[in-house]
Amino acid sequence: MESGCSSGEKPKNLTNDDLFNLLRGEAVMKPLSVESRHFLLKKIREKHNEYEWSSEFESLVLNLVHTFTISLHRKWSQCNRTITVFTKKHSEWLKKEFILPTLPSQMNYKTVGRPKKNFETCTERIKKQKISNVVKSFTSPELTYAVTSKMHKSGKRSAALLFKELTSSPNRALKMRKSLKNTNIISLPIPYSPNEAVAFIMDNNLTKKQYTNIRIGSKARNSNIYPSYDKVLIAKKQCYPNNVIITECSAEIPLQDLLNHTAQRILQIPSVQSMNINIEKCELLSKWGCDGSNGQSQYRINFDSSTKQSVTDSDMFMFSFVPLQMSCTIDDNKFIIWKNPRTSSTRFCRPIKFLLKKETAENTREEVNKVETQIDNLNTIDLIYNDGNLKVEHKLIFSMVDGKVCNSMTFTSSQTCYICGCTPKHANDIDKVLKLSTKPEHFKFGLSTLHAWIRFFECLLHVSYRLDFKTWQKT
Repeated sequence: MESGCSSGEKPKNLTNDDLFNLLRGEAVMKPLSVESRHFLLKKIREKHNEYEWSSEFESLVLNLVHTFTISLHRKWSQCNRTITVFTKKHSEWLKKEFILPTLPSQMNYKTVGRPKKNFETCTERIKKQKISNVVKSFTSPELTYAVTSKMHKSGKRSAALLFKELTSSPNRALKMRKSLKNTNIISLPIPYSPNEAVAFIMDNNLTKKQYTNIRIGSKARNSNIYPSYDKVLIAKKQCYPNNVIITECSAEIPLQDLLNHTAQRILQIPSVQSMNINIEKCELLSKWGCDGSNGQSQYRINFDSSTKQSVTDSDMFMFSFVPLQMSCTIDDNKFIIWKNPRTSSTRFCRPIKFLLKKETAENTREEVNKVETQIDNLNTIDLIYNDGNLKVEHKLIFSMVDGKVCNSMTFTSSQTCYICGCTPKHANDIDKVLKLSTKPEHFKFGLSTLHAWIRFFECLLHVSYRLDFKTWQKT
Protein backbone atom coordinates (compact mmCIF):
# COMPACT_ATOMS: atom_id res chain seq x y z
CA MET A 1 0.00 0.00 0.00
CA GLU A 2 1.40 3.38 -0.95
CA SER A 3 2.03 5.72 1.99
CA GLY A 4 2.73 9.41 2.14
CA CYS A 5 2.79 11.46 -1.03
CA SER A 6 2.49 9.91 -4.46
CA SER A 7 5.49 10.13 -6.77
CA GLY A 8 3.52 11.77 -9.61
CA GLU A 9 2.77 15.18 -8.12
CA LYS A 10 4.60 17.22 -5.59
CA PRO A 11 2.18 18.74 -3.05
CA LYS A 12 2.26 22.41 -2.25
CA ASN A 13 3.66 22.48 1.22
CA LEU A 14 2.46 24.90 3.85
CA THR A 15 4.87 27.42 5.31
CA ASN A 16 5.56 28.06 8.96
CA ASP A 17 3.71 31.35 8.56
CA ASP A 18 0.63 29.46 7.34
CA LEU A 19 0.65 27.20 10.38
CA PHE A 20 1.18 30.18 12.68
CA ASN A 21 -1.79 32.02 11.16
CA LEU A 22 -3.95 28.92 11.49
CA LEU A 23 -3.31 28.87 15.23
CA ARG A 24 -3.99 32.60 15.54
CA GLY A 25 -7.17 32.35 13.47
CA GLU A 26 -8.63 29.75 15.81
CA ALA A 27 -7.52 31.71 18.90
CA VAL A 28 -5.45 28.68 19.91
CA MET A 29 -2.13 30.25 20.87
CA LYS A 30 -0.99 27.46 23.15
CA PRO A 31 1.44 25.68 20.82
CA LEU A 32 2.54 23.09 23.38
CA SER A 33 -0.98 21.78 24.00
CA VAL A 34 -2.13 18.49 22.53
CA GLU A 35 -5.17 20.21 21.04
CA SER A 36 -2.95 22.58 19.05
CA ARG A 37 -0.87 19.75 17.58
CA HIS A 38 -3.91 17.75 16.53
CA PHE A 39 -5.51 20.89 15.13
CA LEU A 40 -2.48 21.52 12.89
CA LEU A 41 -2.38 17.87 11.86
CA LYS A 42 -6.01 18.07 10.83
CA LYS A 43 -5.35 21.18 8.70
CA ILE A 44 -2.33 19.55 7.04
CA ARG A 45 -4.41 16.50 6.16
CA GLU A 46 -7.10 18.74 4.68
CA LYS A 47 -4.43 20.47 2.60
CA HIS A 48 -3.12 17.14 1.26
CA ASN A 49 -6.39 15.24 1.16
CA GLU A 50 -5.73 13.97 -2.36
CA TYR A 51 -3.10 11.58 -1.00
CA GLU A 52 -3.54 8.43 1.02
CA TRP A 53 -2.31 8.66 4.59
CA SER A 54 -1.10 5.66 6.50
CA SER A 55 -0.75 5.43 10.26
CA GLU A 56 3.07 5.39 9.95
CA PHE A 57 3.09 8.50 7.79
CA GLU A 58 0.67 10.31 10.11
CA SER A 59 2.90 9.51 13.09
CA LEU A 60 5.91 11.05 11.30
CA VAL A 61 3.95 14.19 10.43
CA LEU A 62 2.76 14.50 14.03
CA ASN A 63 6.37 14.37 15.23
CA LEU A 64 7.27 17.20 12.82
CA VAL A 65 4.29 19.20 14.07
CA HIS A 66 5.47 18.62 17.63
CA THR A 67 8.94 19.96 16.71
CA PHE A 68 7.34 22.97 15.00
CA THR A 69 5.17 23.83 18.02
CA ILE A 70 8.15 23.67 20.39
CA SER A 71 10.11 26.04 18.16
CA LEU A 72 7.10 28.34 17.75
CA HIS A 73 6.52 28.48 21.50
CA ARG A 74 10.14 29.44 22.17
CA LYS A 75 10.25 32.15 19.50
CA TRP A 76 6.80 33.51 20.39
CA SER A 77 7.72 33.77 24.09
CA GLN A 78 11.01 35.52 23.29
CA CYS A 79 9.06 38.24 21.46
CA ASN A 80 6.70 38.70 24.45
CA ARG A 81 3.83 37.45 22.26
CA THR A 82 3.89 40.64 20.16
CA ILE A 83 2.95 40.00 16.54
CA THR A 84 4.88 42.90 15.01
CA VAL A 85 8.12 41.99 16.79
CA PHE A 86 7.64 38.31 16.02
CA THR A 87 7.08 38.72 12.27
CA LYS A 88 10.00 41.14 11.93
CA LYS A 89 12.50 39.12 13.93
CA HIS A 90 11.63 35.67 12.53
CA SER A 91 10.57 36.55 9.00
CA GLU A 92 13.02 34.09 7.45
CA TRP A 93 11.81 31.25 9.66
CA LEU A 94 8.20 32.01 8.82
CA LYS A 95 8.91 31.77 5.10
CA LYS A 96 10.29 28.26 5.37
CA GLU A 97 8.15 25.45 4.05
CA PHE A 98 6.76 22.76 6.27
CA ILE A 99 8.08 19.81 4.27
CA LEU A 100 6.23 16.54 4.63
CA PRO A 101 8.38 13.48 5.35
CA THR A 102 8.86 10.54 3.03
CA LEU A 103 8.61 6.97 4.25
CA PRO A 104 11.35 4.41 3.57
CA SER A 105 10.86 2.45 0.40
CA GLN A 106 10.33 -0.80 2.26
CA MET A 107 7.12 0.59 3.68
CA ASN A 108 5.64 0.79 0.20
CA TYR A 109 5.74 -2.96 -0.24
CA LYS A 110 2.49 -4.77 0.28
CA THR A 111 2.50 -7.16 3.19
CA VAL A 112 1.95 -10.76 2.16
CA GLY A 113 0.37 -13.37 4.38
CA ARG A 114 -2.09 -13.41 7.21
CA PRO A 115 -3.03 -9.86 8.38
CA LYS A 116 -1.93 -8.93 11.84
CA LYS A 117 -4.46 -8.10 14.53
CA ASN A 118 -4.26 -5.01 16.70
CA PHE A 119 -2.68 -5.50 20.09
CA GLU A 120 -5.90 -4.51 21.89
CA THR A 121 -7.91 -7.24 20.16
CA CYS A 122 -5.44 -10.04 20.92
CA THR A 123 -5.94 -12.57 23.67
CA GLU A 124 -3.91 -12.51 26.89
CA ARG A 125 -1.71 -15.35 25.65
CA ILE A 126 -0.85 -13.57 22.36
CA LYS A 127 -0.20 -10.31 24.21
CA LYS A 128 2.31 -12.04 26.48
CA GLN A 129 4.04 -13.57 23.46
CA LYS A 130 4.35 -10.20 21.70
CA ILE A 131 5.88 -8.40 24.68
CA SER A 132 8.09 -11.27 25.83
CA ASN A 133 11.13 -9.95 23.96
CA VAL A 134 10.59 -6.44 25.33
CA VAL A 135 10.29 -7.71 28.90
CA LYS A 136 13.47 -9.78 28.56
CA SER A 137 15.50 -6.99 26.92
CA PHE A 138 14.72 -4.10 29.30
CA THR A 139 14.68 -3.61 33.05
CA SER A 140 11.65 -2.53 35.10
CA PRO A 141 12.82 1.11 35.54
CA GLU A 142 13.39 1.36 31.79
CA LEU A 143 9.92 0.01 31.02
CA THR A 144 8.36 2.32 33.62
CA TYR A 145 10.08 5.35 32.15
CA ALA A 146 9.08 4.31 28.62
CA VAL A 147 5.40 3.98 29.62
CA THR A 148 5.43 7.36 31.35
CA SER A 149 7.07 9.07 28.36
CA LYS A 150 4.63 7.49 25.91
CA MET A 151 1.63 8.60 27.98
CA HIS A 152 2.99 12.11 28.24
CA LYS A 153 3.59 12.40 24.49
CA SER A 154 0.13 11.06 23.66
CA GLY A 155 -1.52 13.77 25.79
CA LYS A 156 -2.37 11.61 28.81
CA ARG A 157 -0.45 13.77 31.25
CA SER A 158 -2.66 13.10 34.27
CA ALA A 159 -2.35 9.35 33.73
CA ALA A 160 1.42 9.71 33.33
CA LEU A 161 1.74 11.61 36.63
CA LEU A 162 -0.47 9.07 38.39
CA PHE A 163 1.58 6.15 37.00
CA LYS A 164 4.81 7.85 38.06
CA GLU A 165 3.46 8.38 41.58
CA LEU A 166 2.24 4.78 41.66
CA THR A 167 5.72 3.38 40.92
CA SER A 168 7.70 5.87 43.01
CA SER A 169 8.05 3.45 45.95
CA PRO A 170 7.21 -0.20 46.67
CA ASN A 171 4.53 0.68 49.27
CA ARG A 172 2.89 3.45 47.25
CA ALA A 173 0.75 1.08 45.16
CA LEU A 174 -0.54 -0.74 48.26
CA LYS A 175 -1.47 2.55 49.97
CA MET A 176 -3.30 3.84 46.91
CA ARG A 177 -5.20 0.56 46.58
CA LYS A 178 -6.31 0.72 50.24
CA SER A 179 -7.30 4.36 49.83
CA LEU A 180 -9.39 3.54 46.76
CA LYS A 181 -11.04 0.63 48.57
CA ASN A 182 -11.90 2.80 51.60
CA THR A 183 -13.33 5.48 49.32
CA ASN A 184 -15.73 2.95 47.83
CA ILE A 185 -16.79 1.74 51.28
CA ILE A 186 -17.32 5.12 52.94
CA SER A 187 -20.70 6.57 52.06
CA LEU A 188 -20.37 9.88 50.29
CA PRO A 189 -22.47 12.86 51.45
CA ILE A 190 -25.88 13.09 49.81
CA PRO A 191 -26.50 16.57 48.36
CA TYR A 192 -29.76 18.43 48.88
CA SER A 193 -32.08 18.82 45.95
CA PRO A 194 -33.43 22.37 45.35
CA ASN A 195 -36.83 21.38 46.80
CA GLU A 196 -35.19 19.85 49.86
CA ALA A 197 -33.15 23.03 50.30
CA VAL A 198 -36.35 25.10 50.26
CA ALA A 199 -37.84 22.84 52.95
CA PHE A 200 -34.62 23.15 54.98
CA ILE A 201 -34.81 26.95 54.81
CA MET A 202 -38.50 27.02 55.76
CA ASP A 203 -38.14 24.56 58.65
CA ASN A 204 -35.29 26.53 60.22
CA ASN A 205 -36.51 30.05 59.30
CA LEU A 206 -33.21 30.83 57.58
CA THR A 207 -32.50 34.09 55.83
CA LYS A 208 -30.65 34.26 52.55
CA LYS A 209 -27.43 35.30 54.30
CA GLN A 210 -27.67 32.49 56.85
CA TYR A 211 -28.23 29.87 54.14
CA THR A 212 -25.35 31.25 52.06
CA ASN A 213 -23.00 31.15 55.05
CA ILE A 214 -23.97 27.54 55.80
CA ARG A 215 -23.33 26.60 52.17
CA ILE A 216 -19.92 28.34 52.11
CA GLY A 217 -18.93 26.62 55.37
CA SER A 218 -19.84 23.17 54.07
CA LYS A 219 -17.97 23.76 50.79
CA ALA A 220 -14.87 24.82 52.75
CA ARG A 221 -14.96 21.36 54.39
CA ASN A 222 -15.21 19.52 51.05
CA SER A 223 -18.92 18.85 51.48
CA ASN A 224 -20.75 20.60 48.67
CA ILE A 225 -24.25 19.38 49.58
CA TYR A 226 -26.27 22.61 49.40
CA PRO A 227 -27.41 23.91 45.99
CA SER A 228 -26.78 27.52 45.02
CA TYR A 229 -29.34 30.11 46.06
CA ASP A 230 -30.24 30.70 42.40
CA LYS A 231 -31.48 27.11 42.19
CA VAL A 232 -33.35 27.60 45.47
CA LEU A 233 -35.13 30.63 43.99
CA ILE A 234 -36.17 28.57 40.95
CA ALA A 235 -37.57 25.89 43.27
CA LYS A 236 -39.39 28.56 45.28
CA LYS A 237 -41.04 29.95 42.16
CA GLN A 238 -42.32 26.48 41.34
CA CYS A 239 -44.20 26.56 44.67
CA TYR A 240 -46.25 29.57 43.55
CA PRO A 241 -49.56 29.07 41.69
CA ASN A 242 -50.49 31.02 38.60
CA ASN A 243 -52.72 34.07 38.18
CA VAL A 244 -52.07 35.79 41.51
CA ILE A 245 -54.24 38.92 41.69
CA ILE A 246 -52.91 41.77 43.84
CA THR A 247 -54.68 45.07 44.41
CA GLU A 248 -54.16 47.97 46.77
CA CYS A 249 -56.27 46.42 49.52
CA SER A 250 -56.33 42.68 48.74
CA ALA A 251 -54.46 39.70 47.32
CA GLU A 252 -56.25 36.70 45.83
CA ILE A 253 -55.54 33.48 43.95
CA PRO A 254 -58.34 31.93 41.85
CA LEU A 255 -59.45 28.80 43.68
CA GLN A 256 -59.23 26.63 40.55
CA ASP A 257 -55.57 27.57 39.95
CA LEU A 258 -54.68 27.11 43.62
CA LEU A 259 -56.25 23.65 43.87
CA ASN A 260 -54.73 22.53 40.57
CA HIS A 261 -51.27 23.61 41.70
CA THR A 262 -51.74 21.87 45.06
CA ALA A 263 -52.74 18.59 43.40
CA GLN A 264 -49.79 18.82 41.00
CA ARG A 265 -47.30 19.38 43.83
CA ILE A 266 -48.74 16.48 45.85
CA LEU A 267 -48.20 14.14 42.90
CA GLN A 268 -44.54 15.28 42.79
CA ILE A 269 -43.86 14.04 46.34
CA PRO A 270 -41.27 11.20 46.09
CA SER A 271 -43.36 8.80 48.21
CA VAL A 272 -46.35 9.39 45.94
CA GLN A 273 -44.32 9.04 42.75
CA SER A 274 -42.88 5.72 43.94
CA MET A 275 -46.34 4.13 44.19
CA ASN A 276 -46.75 1.56 41.45
CA ILE A 277 -50.48 1.98 40.88
CA ASN A 278 -52.47 2.53 37.70
CA ILE A 279 -55.33 4.93 38.32
CA GLU A 280 -57.28 7.26 36.10
CA LYS A 281 -59.26 9.27 38.64
CA CYS A 282 -58.77 10.49 42.21
CA GLU A 283 -60.24 13.01 44.66
CA LEU A 284 -58.50 15.73 46.66
CA LEU A 285 -60.35 16.41 49.91
CA SER A 286 -59.69 19.78 51.57
CA LYS A 287 -61.12 21.97 54.29
CA TRP A 288 -61.40 25.72 54.10
CA GLY A 289 -62.51 28.64 56.19
CA CYS A 290 -61.95 32.24 57.13
CA ASP A 291 -61.04 34.38 60.10
CA GLY A 292 -60.50 38.04 60.83
CA SER A 293 -58.01 39.99 62.85
CA ASN A 294 -58.02 43.57 64.05
CA GLY A 295 -55.68 45.82 65.95
CA GLN A 296 -52.84 45.33 63.47
CA SER A 297 -49.99 47.84 63.27
CA GLN A 298 -50.94 50.77 61.10
CA TYR A 299 -48.56 52.41 58.66
CA ARG A 300 -48.68 55.64 56.71
CA ILE A 301 -50.20 54.25 53.55
CA ASN A 302 -51.95 56.59 51.16
CA PHE A 303 -54.84 54.54 49.82
CA ASP A 304 -56.77 55.45 46.72
CA SER A 305 -59.36 58.17 47.31
CA SER A 306 -62.23 55.85 46.31
CA THR A 307 -61.34 53.29 49.01
CA LYS A 308 -59.73 55.54 51.59
CA GLN A 309 -62.86 55.81 53.75
CA SER A 310 -63.59 52.05 53.95
CA VAL A 311 -60.07 50.56 54.01
CA THR A 312 -57.62 50.49 56.88
CA ASP A 313 -54.58 48.32 57.43
CA SER A 314 -55.53 47.72 61.07
CA ASP A 315 -58.08 45.06 60.00
CA MET A 316 -57.40 41.92 58.00
CA PHE A 317 -59.82 39.27 56.77
CA MET A 318 -58.23 36.06 55.50
CA PHE A 319 -59.43 32.93 53.69
CA SER A 320 -57.37 29.75 53.47
CA PHE A 321 -57.65 26.02 52.89
CA VAL A 322 -55.79 22.88 53.98
CA PRO A 323 -55.51 19.72 51.83
CA LEU A 324 -56.48 16.69 53.91
CA GLN A 325 -55.98 13.67 51.68
CA MET A 326 -55.88 12.46 48.10
CA SER A 327 -57.66 9.17 47.54
CA CYS A 328 -58.90 6.92 44.77
CA THR A 329 -60.96 3.76 44.35
CA ILE A 330 -59.24 0.49 43.36
CA ASP A 331 -61.42 -2.64 43.01
CA ASP A 332 -64.25 -1.00 44.99
CA ASN A 333 -61.82 -0.27 47.84
CA LYS A 334 -60.76 3.20 48.91
CA PHE A 335 -57.02 3.72 48.56
CA ILE A 336 -55.31 6.76 50.11
CA ILE A 337 -52.55 8.13 47.89
CA TRP A 338 -51.48 10.92 50.25
CA LYS A 339 -52.64 12.03 53.69
CA ASN A 340 -51.88 15.21 55.59
CA PRO A 341 -49.94 14.21 58.73
CA ARG A 342 -50.71 17.53 60.48
CA THR A 343 -54.25 18.55 59.61
CA SER A 344 -54.41 21.27 62.27
CA SER A 345 -50.97 22.72 61.57
CA THR A 346 -50.22 25.78 59.47
CA ARG A 347 -47.53 23.80 57.62
CA PHE A 348 -49.87 22.76 54.81
CA CYS A 349 -52.22 25.75 55.07
CA ARG A 350 -52.52 27.64 51.76
CA PRO A 351 -54.03 31.14 51.63
CA ILE A 352 -56.85 31.77 49.18
CA LYS A 353 -57.09 35.51 49.70
CA PHE A 354 -56.79 38.24 52.29
CA LEU A 355 -58.44 41.62 52.39
CA LEU A 356 -58.03 44.79 54.41
CA LYS A 357 -61.58 44.51 55.73
CA LYS A 358 -63.23 44.27 59.10
CA GLU A 359 -64.80 40.91 59.95
CA THR A 360 -68.42 41.95 60.08
CA ALA A 361 -71.42 39.71 59.47
CA GLU A 362 -72.12 41.35 56.10
CA ASN A 363 -68.51 41.09 54.91
CA THR A 364 -68.29 37.47 56.06
CA ARG A 365 -71.41 36.41 54.16
CA GLU A 366 -70.36 38.36 51.06
CA GLU A 367 -66.86 36.89 50.83
CA VAL A 368 -67.94 33.37 51.76
CA ASN A 369 -70.55 33.44 49.00
CA LYS A 370 -67.84 34.44 46.51
CA VAL A 371 -65.69 31.48 47.49
CA GLU A 372 -68.67 29.10 47.39
CA THR A 373 -69.43 30.32 43.87
CA GLN A 374 -65.89 29.40 42.83
CA ILE A 375 -66.31 25.97 44.47
CA ASP A 376 -69.52 25.33 42.50
CA ASN A 377 -67.69 26.17 39.25
CA LEU A 378 -64.64 23.96 39.88
CA ASN A 379 -63.57 21.70 37.01
CA THR A 380 -61.73 18.40 36.93
CA ILE A 381 -58.05 18.77 36.06
CA ASP A 382 -55.93 16.37 33.98
CA LEU A 383 -52.44 15.74 35.36
CA ILE A 384 -49.57 13.42 34.42
CA TYR A 385 -48.91 10.60 36.89
CA ASN A 386 -46.76 7.50 36.21
CA ASP A 387 -46.64 8.32 32.48
CA GLY A 388 -50.43 8.40 32.29
CA ASN A 389 -53.29 10.88 32.52
CA LEU A 390 -54.92 11.31 35.93
CA LYS A 391 -58.18 13.19 36.49
CA VAL A 392 -58.32 14.97 39.85
CA GLU A 393 -61.62 16.11 41.36
CA HIS A 394 -61.79 18.60 44.22
CA LYS A 395 -64.01 18.41 47.28
CA LEU A 396 -63.96 21.18 49.90
CA ILE A 397 -65.57 21.32 53.34
CA PHE A 398 -66.32 24.63 55.03
CA SER A 399 -65.16 23.67 58.54
CA MET A 400 -62.33 26.06 59.46
CA VAL A 401 -64.61 28.46 61.33
CA ASP A 402 -65.03 29.96 64.76
CA GLY A 403 -68.18 30.95 66.65
CA LYS A 404 -68.29 34.41 65.11
CA VAL A 405 -68.23 33.06 61.56
CA CYS A 406 -70.91 30.47 62.41
CA ASN A 407 -73.19 33.13 63.85
CA SER A 408 -72.63 35.38 60.83
CA MET A 409 -73.45 32.63 58.34
CA THR A 410 -76.54 31.38 60.27
CA PHE A 411 -77.90 34.86 61.11
CA THR A 412 -77.81 34.12 64.85
CA SER A 413 -76.29 35.91 67.81
CA SER A 414 -73.51 34.64 69.98
CA GLN A 415 -76.03 33.76 72.73
CA THR A 416 -78.09 31.50 70.47
CA CYS A 417 -77.37 27.97 69.30
CA TYR A 418 -77.21 28.03 65.50
CA ILE A 419 -78.33 24.40 65.26
CA CYS A 420 -81.46 24.32 67.43
CA GLY A 421 -82.01 27.99 68.21
CA CYS A 422 -81.75 27.48 71.97
CA THR A 423 -80.89 30.47 74.17
CA PRO A 424 -79.43 30.58 77.71
CA LYS A 425 -82.91 31.50 78.99
CA HIS A 426 -84.31 28.10 77.99
CA ALA A 427 -81.15 26.01 78.36
CA ASN A 428 -82.12 24.66 81.80
CA ASP A 429 -85.52 23.47 80.53
CA ILE A 430 -84.37 20.12 79.15
CA ASP A 431 -87.83 19.05 77.98
CA LYS A 432 -88.25 22.19 75.93
CA VAL A 433 -84.75 21.94 74.49
CA LEU A 434 -85.41 18.38 73.31
CA LYS A 435 -88.51 19.55 71.46
CA LEU A 436 -86.61 22.19 69.47
CA SER A 437 -86.16 21.39 65.77
CA THR A 438 -82.63 21.24 64.38
CA LYS A 439 -81.30 22.64 61.12
CA PRO A 440 -79.33 19.94 59.23
CA GLU A 441 -77.77 22.50 56.87
CA HIS A 442 -75.90 23.92 59.87
CA PHE A 443 -74.40 20.59 60.95
CA LYS A 444 -71.29 21.34 58.87
CA PHE A 445 -70.27 23.99 61.42
CA GLY A 446 -70.05 21.43 64.23
CA LEU A 447 -71.57 21.51 67.70
CA SER A 448 -72.47 24.84 69.20
CA THR A 449 -70.19 25.95 72.01
CA LEU A 450 -73.18 27.42 73.82
CA HIS A 451 -74.29 23.99 75.07
CA ALA A 452 -70.74 23.08 75.97
CA TRP A 453 -70.37 26.16 78.14
CA ILE A 454 -73.64 25.50 79.98
CA ARG A 455 -72.86 21.81 80.55
CA PHE A 456 -69.36 22.65 81.72
CA PHE A 457 -70.51 25.16 84.33
CA GLU A 458 -73.32 22.82 85.39
CA CYS A 459 -70.70 20.14 86.05
CA LEU A 460 -68.65 22.58 88.12
CA LEU A 461 -71.71 23.42 90.21
CA HIS A 462 -72.49 19.74 90.90
CA VAL A 463 -68.91 19.14 91.99
CA SER A 464 -68.87 22.19 94.23
CA TYR A 465 -72.16 21.17 95.90
CA ARG A 466 -70.57 17.93 97.10
CA LEU A 467 -67.61 19.64 98.75
CA ASP A 468 -67.58 20.53 102.41
CA PHE A 469 -67.52 24.17 103.36
CA LYS A 470 -64.05 25.40 104.22
CA THR A 471 -63.61 27.67 107.19
CA TRP A 472 -60.58 29.65 108.27
CA GLN A 473 -59.81 32.41 110.67
CA LYS A 474 -59.66 35.88 109.33
CA THR A 475 -56.53 37.74 110.36
